Amino acid sequence: MEADDVVLSFLLLLSFFFLLSFSSFFFFFFFFFFFFLLLFFFFYFSTNQDIAITTTKTLVLEYPLFIVQPGVGSRSPYKHDLDAPTRFGVLPRHPHKGERPRWFEASSCFAYHSANAFESDDGRYITIVACVSPHMNLGGLGSTMYRFKRFTIDLERNDGQVDREEDLAVGVDAEFPTVDPRLVGRRCRYVYAAKFAEAPGKKVTESFDGVIKLDLET
Repeated sequence: MEADDVVLSFLLLLSFFFLLSFSSFFFFFFFFFFFFLLLFFFFYFSTNQDIAITTTKTLVLEYPLFIVQPGVGSRSPYKHDLDAPTRFGVLPRHPHKGERPRWFEASSCFAYHSANAFESDDGRYITIVACVSPHMNLGGLGSTMYRFKRFTIDLERNDGQVDREEDLAVGVDAEFPTVDPRLVGRRCRYVYAAKFAEAPGKKVTESFDGVIKLDLET
């Protein structure tokens, strides 16, 4: 059990004993209110929008975008921690009870959507392709660049690090990547995505003007 799990389990057990000892409605209300407030301010919760699968594995995609404060007015509740790594958790598609993921770390980045993931023929390597931002700016869809990136995990490595990170289609901003539905979780050659429109004087825009077909083998 990881350290965060131990602390959370202790707090939950403590709350249970308090509930056994007191019966006041107001005590319950205020206890739970401050309990969850404590959790909110002393624990970071990462936000994950997507997962990926291969023919035999489930991949947990954990990017270091955290909920760190209540969102009030224009203040965002999120923070992209550039000092924290991206983590990929690898599990069997049908894990046994109690089986935990193996974690592999990559450089800090953020992605809403992965295009696909697949294994090598011998099962040693896992490839993940996604549209990735090196710095998640929360000013809206057009405030952050998203570019193709390929991560390769070597399951025989024991240091917990991703084996390779490769930028693909350098200089092309794109989002909503996808593949032929028949090839989800399987080796594929082409990835399709919506291309951000170019705008003079701006890095990226919030509109799209085309579809990209990316060849992963050239």
